[in-house]
Amino acid sequence: RTVAAGASRAVLRFGPPPAVRWAVVGLRSVAVLAGKLTLFDGETAFDVRPGEAALVAEPSATLHLLAGNDAVVAVAFAAPGVRIRLG
Repeated sequence: RTVAAGASRAVLRFGPPPAVRWAVVGLRSVAVLAGKLTLFDGETAFDVRPGEAALVAEPSATLHLLAGNDAVVAVAFAAPGVRIRLG
């Protein structure tokens, strides 16, 4: 869900519910507050846990995210035209 948007950025909130998958184009960074978020960069998976943040090297590429078994709460910064879909 987009929390705020401006000319140069969008602020997103991910979660809950648990075990949700998202595909995001335009994500710049994400910080996890609770739960676990797994980011998939091609074949490589990265876990981002509470208190951790991740920077996205190529925001224009599609990044897949997966919430852990617990509900994840994360805040992300993205490009103003960010595209988010479930799946």
